Amino acid sequence: MQNVGSSGIETEAESLASEVIAFSGSEESRLFYLKKISELGPGLVREAMGEVRMRENLGGVQDRARYLNRVLTEWAGQRGLTQTPIEPPVRPAPWGLTQTPPPSMFSFDEFEPDPAGESTAPMIPFRSDVFPWVLHVNNDCFSLTNEKAKSDKVKTNIVVNGQIHAVTMIRGKKGRNDAERGIHTTEHMRVLMAAVQIWKRINPPPIRDKNSRHRICAVETTIRDIALEMGLGKIGGVDYKRLEQKLQDLASSGYTFLLRDVPGLRAKGYDDKSFQFFGEVDTTGVVVNGRRETRIKIFFSSRYSEWLLRRKVVTRPLEMMRIRGDIALKLYVYLYPILIQKKPNEDFSIELKRLIPALGLKLAGWHMFKSQRKREFEKALPELNGLPSTDGRVFSAEIIQGLNKEDFLLAARLKSP
Repeated sequence: MQNVGSSGIETEAESLASEVIAFSGSEESRLFYLKKISELGPGLVREAMGEVRMRENLGGVQDRARYLNRVLTEWAGQRGLTQTPIEPPVRPAPWGLTQTPPPSMFSFDEFEPDPAGESTAPMIPFRSDVFPWVLHVNNDCFSLTNEKAKSDKVKTNIVVNGQIHAVTMIRGKKGRNDAERGIHTTEHMRVLMAAVQIWKRINPPPIRDKNSRHRICAVETTIRDIALEMGLGKIGGVDYKRLEQKLQDLASSGYTFLLRDVPGLRAKGYDDKSFQFFGEVDTTGVVVNGRRETRIKIFFSSRYSEWLLRRKVVTRPLEMMRIRGDIALKLYVYLYPILIQKKPNEDFSIELKRLIPALGLKLAGWHMFKSQRKREFEKALPELNGLPSTDGRVFSAEIIQGLNKEDFLLAARLKSP
């Protein structure tokens, strides 16, 4: 990967700032835009402009500059990028010095319930041609589908009160002393994406939780609809049961963040926090055209619902939902925010040894050998190559020999069509 000097970075930032000013018509905001480009990176600034365009087309924006400034401020705040981190990152950033994509991380800054009168108001729909990927969800949440453990501990980053903290996350428990409930895998990720896509398309109004007063997203669907969204087509009884179990897993299992183990948070009185994707999954048997069918009603958790309703998301191509391979999906989730920031055909490269922890892969025998690392990652590339990005470019990735003869490099880019 070719390093770019500081003058080159500044020139790129100035160029993008001019592009943003042309979009917003707010010349007086130049310094603000330069700051947000530095904090968020060019890719997310461009995604913010895309979000404004979408809302504008739907009639939800009266002042383009003011709305854009609010989106940029909120996105920077959600990542704690306007604050100085009090602890170092869990893993060194593997993408070098010239482009540092803001990490996806859980945010536990509390949500205030909205006025009760908004609970039945339909939300402005998302674009039909993209998938809303929640910013706070990352590869740390999901293991590979062959995972046998019922719970484990991994390191991750979270945001609390606007600051980034490195913490231990228990996967598979909804409390420090909770029973082991099972670790979510990449297949759970696919099922989750399918449920979100169905909810997005139907666009039902949120309901109000009677206890917390938070808005809850809920949608009614079927296992067959979930399978269709995942690109599985017609499924048999075994697949039907498997997908139904994955839906139930997303409600019954979750994550615990051990905030009490972080001295700075413990001193401020913070306790452990837990999270789950679904709050509840109800099943009801009905007869349709003489055939018995199971209807599934999915209630997203209050926090995940708020992330969706408050659009704490970035757009991803719908093709993301069709990726089958475990490593291919994790690789896509990792690479996309890095590559979307780069110019067309500009390379990003990383040694395979460093890619393994970057994807959150648990230790396995093939990690130890250069040739086996190459073989396993090469298996994932056919699913990624040719996939589109939201700006019309396409994925192109390969495994090459770099300067370090002890390892191979993954070299990836978004090519102009």
